[in-house]
Amino acid sequence: MSGRHANTTMNSGLGAYWGNIRRHAHHLISDQPMDEDPVLELPPEESYLDGLSALGELSYMQRLTGFFLVLGMGCVFLVIAMSMAMTVVLTARKFAFFFTVGNMFCLCSTCFIVGFRTQVRSIFQANRFEAGATYLMSSFLTLLCALWLRSSIGCIVFAAIQLAALLWYVLSYIPYARHTLGMAYSVVSGFLRPILSGVGSLLS
Repeated sequence: MSGRHANTTMNSGLGAYWGNIRRHAHHLISDQPMDEDPVLELPPEESYLDGLSALGELSYMQRLTGFFLVLGMGCVFLVIAMSMAMTVVLTARKFAFFFTVGNMFCLCSTCFIVGFRTQVRSIFQANRFEAGATYLMSSFLTLLCALWLRSSIGCIVFAAIQLAALLWYVLSYIPYARHTLGMAYSVVSGFLRPILSGVGSLLS
């Protein structure tokens, strides 16, 4: 500690001595007051939200570039996941990981087009809240089962819930798509119900 204090004192003394020499030399050649050296200031640190809000200041080409890059990454992950679809029972954790991350990349790519805040507000709108919340929760649980719990059954279950929630969320952007799907389900279930009940009565 004493050596460090001595070095600090010596450096400050040399700095003061050098400053006096500069001032005397300046007074010899000029009557104007000497300008002080500018103090370098570090730029203020940007918070995470400031970085996200900067997405709204991107140019049109930057938005398109970011959109296609992130979408391309998502498609790569989804292609890898689809290559494991035939052996999903054996590679459930890997399939769930690549499938979930690919979907997240594809969803996040739209933030470059509509903006991060707009996308978040859209997810939590009244007609999309259930689907959006279910998708986010099932995605988290899928990654939890794949990376930490290492549960193949959990990966398959939550990946299926994730896919259903994502499809229901996407259908909310298509006019009357949910209503049409509900009507189709009612027609198909009404057609199959008597057939299944007849088969069940024959087997019993």
